[in-house]
Amino acid sequence: MKKTIKIRLAAVALLCALYSLVSCRKENLNGNSRTTDSSAVFSAMINGVEWKTDSVSAFLVGDYRDHSKVMAITAYTSQKAISINLQDTTTTGNDSSMTVQQYALGGWGDASAFAYANGKIQVGRNLVWQQQGEAVSGVANVTVSDGVNKRISGTFQFNARVLSIDSTGLAIDSVTVTAGVFKNIPYSYLKHP
Repeated sequence: MKKTIKIRLAAVALLCALYSLVSCRKENLNGNSRTTDSSAVFSAMINGVEWKTDSVSAFLVGDYRDHSKVMAITAYTSQKAISINLQDTTTTGNDSSMTVQQYALGGWGDASAFAYANGKIQVGRNLVWQQQGEAVSGVANVTVSDGVNKRISGTFQFNARVLSIDSTGLAIDSVTVTAGVFKNIPYSYLKHP
């Protein structure tokens, strides 16, 4: 039962992050960062090409009942987005920080999940991602977690299977994300009752 609740919490956080990738309209498309903090960095190599975000949002959801927390970080530009979700089941940190450790994809307990989206296209009246999918392998390492100032830093890499939409129909592709860095990312803390 406890593992089922943890899996559901991680799944809900991942779905929320994916929903934000699909449904949000970004107000600022000129490349300027939404945050005024120049020390916040989110970057990666996507299929060997350097990518830096111009917007990033993060939140930590804590559930005192099963002592787990989920950190959701979503970084995007007008044409690409990466989402990282980390589940922490340890009880050693304070309520608003993550444990400094490695988070493997899909593991039990302390785990991670990743999503990737690329290329917005018009379908009817809606903008949708031309490529989108989730990781089939990957890992994230939290190197700094500051619960007082609500900042998180670390590294990540993953391989994703993505569904691609084009004029010929649908196809399954793969994307490799390496050398990922999230540094000094500010986050909001939401404590679930």
